[in-house]
Formats: sequence, structure tokens, C-alpha cells
Amino acid sequence: MSQRPIVSYERIEHDAPRALVYRLAGRLHGTPQCFAFLEDVRDDVRDGHRNVVLDLAGLERMNSTGVGIVAACFTSLRNAGGTLAVSGVDDSIRTLLEVVCLWDMIPHHDTEAEAVASFG
Repeated sequence: MSQRPIVSYERIEHDAPRALVYRLAGRLHGTPQCFAFLEDVRDDVRDGHRNVVLDLAGLERMNSTGVGIVAACFTSLRNAGGTLAVSGVDDSIRTLLEVVCLWDMIPHHDTEAEAVASFG
């Protein structure tokens, strides 16, 4: 039986425009690593980051818990006066976000560069 890849992410700070990017890879499911990712985002929001991009191009799958994690990121930023954007969303993940109406609420872009530029 092969092991399922857990979520991994890379955190990149941009200065102009000021934005924080998380590049996610693997599976965004209900694992401890996924909830650790959410806590990292919330810590960054508490530290003053207001423009965050989740680049989902490297995600293989996302389930309902993953959708909840994205929603929690969105809510944390909105409550702090910030903005969450997503990029690199494939069709299966887009469908999940559409079903729960997040697709209409979260700015979405084809590429990470477009998402970062949208904050400028």
C-alpha cells in the first residue's frame, strides 16, 4: 500500500506589493499537518500580514476538511481587514470551492504572479 502524500507548503514573502504566498503541495485533508498549516496562516495574520495567496497548483486533492481550512484562512484574513486570494486551482478543487460558494467570495487567479499583483 502506497503512502498518501501529506500536505507540504512553502512560505514566500513579497515586498512589492506586500504579500505572503503559501505554495501548497500534496493533499489538504484533516491531518495534523493541515491544521498546523492553518495555525501558521493565523499566526501570520496576527503578526500583521493582510495580503495572502494560497497557491494550490501543487495540490493533488482536497476534501471537505481542506475546504474548511481554506474557509478558515479566508475568515481570519477578512476579520483582520485583509484579503485571501487563491491561484493555480484545478477543476476538481474549483468544483469543491464552488459547491460551498467560496469561489465567488475568494479572489482567484490563474497564476501566483497574477494573484500577488492583484494586491498592488
